[in-house]
Amino acid sequence: MIIVRVLVSEEDLDLLKEFGFMFWDERKLNQDELYAFYKFLLLLQKVSKEGSE
Repeated sequence: MIIVRVLVSEEDLDLLKEFGFMFWDERKLNQDELYAFYKFLLLLQKVSKEGSE
C-alpha cells in the first residue's frame, strides 16, 4: 500500500477513482476519524522504518 498526500481538482479526483485509487478527505473527517487516520499513517511509517533496517 502506498499513501500519498495530494491536492487535486474534483475532475482529477473522479478520474483517479475510476482507476481504483482510494481517497480520504481530511476536511470531512470528524475529530475521532482524523485521529485514527493519522495514527494509521504513523503506524505505517513505523513499519516502513523497521522494514528498511
